[in-house]
This record gives sequence, C-alpha cells and structure tokens, in this order.
Amino acid sequence: KWLRGEEFLVTTGFSIKDDATIRCRLIDDLAQKKVAALGIKPGPYLEKVPEDMIDHADRIGLPLIELDPEIPYIEIIVPIFEILLNNQLYCLKRNEQIHNRLLEVLLSGNGFSSICQVLVEIVNNPVLITDRTGTLLSFAMPPLAKYHLKSDWENKLQDGLYNSSTNLCSLNPHHWHRIKLMVEDFTHDVIVVPIKANGDINGNLVIIESCSQLDEIGLIAVERASTIIALQFAKEKAVLETEYQIRGEILEDIIGCNFKSEKEIIRRASY
Repeated sequence: KWLRGEEFLVTTGFSIKDDATIRCRLIDDLAQKKVAALGIKPGPYLEKVPEDMIDHADRIGLPLIELDPEIPYIEIIVPIFEILLNNQLYCLKRNEQIHNRLLEVLLSGNGFSSICQVLVEIVNNPVLITDRTGTLLSFAMPPLAKYHLKSDWENKLQDGLYNSSTNLCSLNPHHWHRIKLMVEDFTHDVIVVPIKANGDINGNLVIIESCSQLDEIGLIAVERASTIIALQFAKEKAVLETEYQIRGEILEDIIGCNFKSEKEIIRRASY
C-alpha cells in the first residue's frame, strides 16, 4: 500500500517463504501497482527463487530478478540512487536551459514565430499557436516532418482541432493534454496546451507528434512555453490597448487644437 509504481522492490522473502498463495498474490499486487521489478535475495528464508513465483511472474509479465546473496544491499541501492540523482540533475539543468531560452525569445520581442521555432528545436515535432477562435498565429516544423505530413497540413489540422469531439475550453490551462485527432482519414497524436492570460483562454499551443512522442523533458518544455506564450498574449493586448488609447487622445487633441506646435503633433502621430 505504500508503493506508488515504478519502484524496484527487493526482499529476502521472510513473509512469503511458507505460502505459495501469498507469493502469487504478491506478484499480482505488485503488477497492479506497476512496480518495475521484484528482486529476491536468496538466504536463510529462501534458498532460491520459488518456481511458483517464476511461473506466475512470467504469466503476469512482472520482471523477477534473483540477486547474488553475497552482494550487500548497499551495493545495489547506491548505484541506483546515483543514476536517479544524475537523471534528476540533468532534467533540472535542461529545464532551466529551456526556460532561459524561451525567456530570451520573449524579451527579444520577436513574437510567436520565434517561440514556435525554439519549441521545434526542443521537441522535434511540428508546432502551432492559435488564438481562441482557432486562427493560426504561427507554426513551425522540423525538416523531417514534411515526410510525415500532407500538404496544407496546418490548415487541415487546425480545422480538425476545432471540430473535434474534445472540448478544448474544458481542458486545464497550462497543462498538456494528449488527444487523437482525425484529419482526412488519418489519425494524429496531438499535444494541446490551453493558454490562459488576463483571466481568459486566449488560445492553444499544439504539438503534432508526427516525428516522435514527447518525453518527460519535452512535455515540461511545452508547459513552460505555454507560460511564455501567455506573457506574449498579455503583451500584445497591452500594446493594442495602448495604441487605441494613443489614437483616441491624438484625435481629440487635433480636433480641440490642444497642441503647441505642428511638429509636436506630427511626432506623436508617428508613434
């Protein structure tokens, strides 16, 4: 009951040494919990791995590993922890690099097209950004994707996405969702991340898994990218609102002759 799945469980077999039924039930329970493997260390309780466990584990599909009885537990545990810690350290460094790269793109002011291009380099799959109405704002694709997709794929996929049975508005924003999308009798595996900014869903980040399925780092990258895209949506909205405000003010000042010189009003108009 304390297992979460994907553990490598090691036992001396003390609690299962006398009962074949309990041994088989343990195999069933571990398989249901999706444990990675069960390691048995022969010793005073089990001289060898029981045949009933081997047969049942083969039927269930749970890896059963007989450990060398002369090897101390510490020599098993430490190398595994080193691998896990190294993987975690790599993921942390990679996630930081991805975040910094996306942040640089946002600060450079190049907009959605640059964000798409950076994401393509990270996930090696076609990337689309749409607004809430389904209008395509930007897309990019890796070189190999053209061999997996038909012509005019972005528009066809865009239509399929917003005519699909999946209610995109019901999906949690800034979290990835994998859906299957039918476009012209061909099924695409698609990652969708709704983008929320200023309290509303502004659009969607869409990744087509036509070249490869996204791994853990890729999925984290698209969720980080969704935050950067939300900032870009907020930025464009602020710019648009400021433009409308400036246009309104300058028209009022021209009509009311509320300016000191023609040169001043021309300078303001140029903005």
